[in-house]
Amino acid sequence: MDNLGENWFIDGNGSLNCKVALKNLNFYGASDGVDFWFCVFDEGGEEIYEYSHWATLEIGESYIKFYPDANPIQLIVREEFMNTTNLTERFLAFRLNEKIEGNVTIIRNWGDVVYNKNFAAILSPYPRCYMVEIGDNGTFIFENATDGNHITIAVTDENGNELIHKNYIYLLENNTFRLEEDMDESDVNIDVTDIDPEESDETFASISLPKKAGSFIICLLNDQDVVLYAENLAASDKVYEDEGEFTLDVSLDDVNEFISRNNISGAKSLKELIDSGKINDPDVILFMHVYGGEPFAFERYVITTETPDGMILFDEFETAQAEYCNLEIIMDDDYKKDVIAIITVKDEYDATVVIKLNGKTVYEQKLNYKDGILTPENCSQFFIALDNLTGDLEACEYEMYVAIYDGDELQWDNEDEQPFLVLYEQQIAKNENTSIEIIPAGTLMDENDTLVIIKTNNATGDVVIFMDDSEIPVIIPLSDARHDENTDTYIIGSKELGLAYAGDYKLNVTYDNVNIIGNISSTSNLDIEIRDCDGIIYTGEYGDNTEIAAFRFVDGEINSTNVNGTVNVLVYLDGETPTLCLEKDIKDLVFDENMRAIIIPVNELENVGEGLNGTYKVAIIYEGGSEAPITAESEITFKIFGADDFGIKITDTEVTFENYPEIGGELIWVIDWLKWPVSMDSLREEGTYSIPLNVFPFISDGKPHNFSFVFKTKDGKELLLANKVINPADPSLKIAVANIEEGASANVTITADANFSGIVVVKIGTASYNVSVVNGSGSLAVPNLAAGTYIATATSAESGLFANATATTTFTVTKKAAPAPAKDTVKLTLKKVKVKRSAKKLVLKATLKINGKAKKGLKVKFKFNKKTYTAKTNKKGVAKVTIKKKVLKKLKVGKKVTIQASYGKTVKKLKVKVKK
Repeated sequence: MDNLGENWFIDGNGSLNCKVALKNLNFYGASDGVDFWFCVFDEGGEEIYEYSHWATLEIGESYIKFYPDANPIQLIVREEFMNTTNLTERFLAFRLNEKIEGNVTIIRNWGDVVYNKNFAAILSPYPRCYMVEIGDNGTFIFENATDGNHITIAVTDENGNELIHKNYIYLLENNTFRLEEDMDESDVNIDVTDIDPEESDETFASISLPKKAGSFIICLLNDQDVVLYAENLAASDKVYEDEGEFTLDVSLDDVNEFISRNNISGAKSLKELIDSGKINDPDVILFMHVYGGEPFAFERYVITTETPDGMILFDEFETAQAEYCNLEIIMDDDYKKDVIAIITVKDEYDATVVIKLNGKTVYEQKLNYKDGILTPENCSQFFIALDNLTGDLEACEYEMYVAIYDGDELQWDNEDEQPFLVLYEQQIAKNENTSIEIIPAGTLMDENDTLVIIKTNNATGDVVIFMDDSEIPVIIPLSDARHDENTDTYIIGSKELGLAYAGDYKLNVTYDNVNIIGNISSTSNLDIEIRDCDGIIYTGEYGDNTEIAAFRFVDGEINSTNVNGTVNVLVYLDGETPTLCLEKDIKDLVFDENMRAIIIPVNELENVGEGLNGTYKVAIIYEGGSEAPITAESEITFKIFGADDFGIKITDTEVTFENYPEIGGELIWVIDWLKWPVSMDSLREEGTYSIPLNVFPFISDGKPHNFSFVFKTKDGKELLLANKVINPADPSLKIAVANIEEGASANVTITADANFSGIVVVKIGTASYNVSVVNGSGSLAVPNLAAGTYIATATSAESGLFANATATTTFTVTKKAAPAPAKDTVKLTLKKVKVKRSAKKLVLKATLKINGKAKKGLKVKFKFNKKTYTAKTNKKGVAKVTIKKKVLKKLKVGKKVTIQASYGKTVKKLKVKVKK
């Protein structure tokens, strides 16, 4: 132990240091692989700093090398040069700092496992040190290796969890392999910021890495997977080196140039891809480093393009979701093994999953990523089966709620649409030769649906089935049943039983002296769709025959041969008692235009007259002869149609639709009794919709006209909606000119009614100018006016819907004042960084430009964790300081640290969360 006070010195950077001579260390009893702890104590004997190394005696050399400890292992190449003709005694080594069990694995080119052994098999004579012999008992584990191949050496514990890995690359020099440490994913740093399209030359994405290798790719991940940018880092002259770190900066201009040059989806810029719908919010953008032909490092972001300030935003990609499967389960011997949900979460989530059945919590578990399955999307999947749930489950229907939390924050749930988990009691009977099982759920008109399963050693004879209380059985030769060769079973479904309608049935099945009575619940895939209750069905003289409901198959095309039965429509006119308004055979109803559905139009209803007006409960019942008819209920709003449903208002300049009805028919405008039809769909908008009158023919001549709107129904009836005589309007012409100094141009602004467009004549002094005014706005710049006071006059002629008008204003031109001294423009940017407590160093960089130019030798102050550093700019205007490991180790993981750069009064700050 040495007293630091006797060995302090100040280095060239002004840092206080202490040195200890090697001769002062006691190596008595030390051996290769021994631990050394370097500790610092305060004057009271309390430890204030500790740093551990382990030492090794270099083979064939007379010196000791210290290796810093890594928890729990270190991995080094003990023999750097490996001659291809003499590999017997060459080896790699790694050392454990904890007593654990596990394996070391060597993988070539990220996939070919060439070595895998347990720690115990390769223990060396040195304490907790393990040797991997290159020759491995005469077998050359690097056989067929070629120059440029990659090798990964990984160490895992007894549970298969990776403790550490390092990547190396083979280099063949003078018939000798040399293993050079290669890049690791953690060595690649990808930064992405939001884009301001107005500053398209600014960097928004960058990649930094220790070697100029691989490619940087920006890719859109959706159904089209469009590459937006790609750069070969090894060959690119855009990559620059800064203290051994290679960096590529990418701007929006770079992306646009790549898209245009490669004709990506026929676009010439990122904006064109967005405008054309190739990119939609929230598509995922992948920023990826490809190395050795494989994705090496990547970052995913969600793009947002529709922002009020026009910015293009990149938010971190997050995912958490549940996928449901097998929600109808028969409670046989193994039913608890059935998976009901697959949970997928991003692997950085502190994820907890909660499942409730009928409101009762049956699963609450914090997920362990070591138990998950890592997917290519860098997510973990977890399979939840019935036996993972708590409590006893009975045969019934459960509403299932699933929620996924990140800590205490809810990330995903199915609150809006909760699925049903249905458990059925097993219905099975057997003897020594045959078993019969009745499946409780079935689907009507689906010949592949399974209702009865028979497994037998005697595949002859008939299956006798009584349905409900029928005295006449259904007899099916077993040879006519469907044979499943995979399970060696015979299957009887709805087709074999001749089921025609939905409902609950009792089956009495007998075969080979085995008898079973069980229940099935057969459902129809015929669906009744009632018109959305938010819509309005118009009735009355001018009403439309809109459909109130439609019958559709969930799968397959509906036709007159696969449906039969009666349709009843009940309307609760008084709110309590239903009135029968329709009773028809379904085949007597009509098909829709696409022949995909049978519809019920409003004119089919009886006992309600044409005056149905209000919101009523409607029930539609389809009975096809089964005991379980299909019923659908909803509320429908009926309204007597009239002129007020359009809400048309006509002024001297525009026509406004306050409400636009969802109804068929034709809209006609009439100008001086000349009719002009207009497409209904072209005016269909939410809320108020206005049309300037100058778009109508023959009305834009500055003269009075009679103007009206007429609605024409499908059967030719006409309804007058609005009528007005249109007179020429005042254009509300105004002119404004700001006071200026001599030498500047006078900016003339013309404003008028927003519907006014035309030429306005502006007169200033003796000169006249023509100003084009579009939609009530126009401007003019008049140069070379001498000092003095001027009158500006604007005159418009009759134009469109507007009468002529005149407006004037005055303005002054003053003598030009002496110019003020120019001020320097200072621009300081601070580069974003990732702060890791375990990093060897952290480089802070700031770029300083004065009046848009870089200057060398200017002092920039940095502050990091309340400590100040100073650096001068280089010829590129870049100043940088290095934060050493000893400073980083004092940071707290998860806390935010403030980074600041300043030059004079110009200050830039960042707050960065500290990572491990």
